[in-house]
Amino acid sequence: MPIYAWDVRWLLWVNQSAHGGLLGWVMIQIAQYGYLAWLLLLIVILFLDRQRGKLVFLTGITAWGFSSYLGDTLLRPAARHARPGNVPDLAPQLHILVPMPSFYSFPSSAATFSFAVAAVIAYFYRGWKRWAALLAAAVIAYSRVYVGVHFPSDVIGGAMIGLLVGFGGTALEGRWWRQSAAPRRPNAPAK
Repeated sequence: MPIYAWDVRWLLWVNQSAHGGLLGWVMIQIAQYGYLAWLLLLIVILFLDRQRGKLVFLTGITAWGFSSYLGDTLLRPAARHARPGNVPDLAPQLHILVPMPSFYSFPSSAATFSFAVAAVIAYFYRGWKRWAALLAAAVIAYSRVYVGVHFPSDVIGGAMIGLLVGFGGTALEGRWWRQSAAPRRPNAPAK
């Protein structure tokens, strides 16, 4: 997968922004541990939402697993997109703030499963909960560019894949759930 000029410009603009102070520390923590927040959130939903908690938890975990498999196992080896720190002309200009993963970059796993789980939450909940989940996914994706381990196209592609998996999976689940919960008509008597 080629590296585009716009991708490098956006990466450098985000990565070379202010890295000091509290914001820099917070972004590093989000980039390294943000994915754990999704698991914790799904567990909280499981125990606090008696009406839909089990369904949201199972759908969220399934979306997480499927999106990770799709991105990490199928797409990443096919795309073979280098990480920013592995591009010789670009690496000296970067502020790499976390350990650089050794595998390919596209799509961003953090963006893929964050948006997959956020889409599941957005499907089941309305109002501020929906927007908070999508915003959290966007912050996690942004943090991966901020710390210098992904190009913007990696997280944009990951977000699109995650949204497709999350919303697509919940739509299929909703269709299946409605069909399985529908009352069965007794067979008509034979004439």
